[in-house]
Amino acid sequence: MAKIIQECYQRAERILTEHMDQLHLLAKTLLERETVDGEELRMLLAGEPLPPPRAATTTNGRVDEPEKAAEASPTEAPALPRPQMRPGTATANQGDAPPQAPPRPASS
Repeated sequence: MAKIIQECYQRAERILTEHMDQLHLLAKTLLERETVDGEELRMLLAGEPLPPPRAATTTNGRVDEPEKAAEASPTEAPALPRPQMRPGTATANQGDAPPQAPPRPASS
């Protein structure tokens, strides 16, 4: 088993070393664009120019222009909606009040 793992590790290392320039090109492109689809990857590795980046869709369904997305502060996180809890579940809270401890049984 150890021999198989060692051979696979060496093969993976050899493949990455042989294609290091393509690996760095992909990493640089992903840092610039954030995503690359299959066709863009094929074009990139073939040395063809890539089309301009598409507008990104955010989690709330809005479309952000790539220029505006790049200008946004990396420390700003979008406000996420609060999860909705079903009434009557053990994890449901009343508004912003802290959860209540269950009542203790009466001692005899």
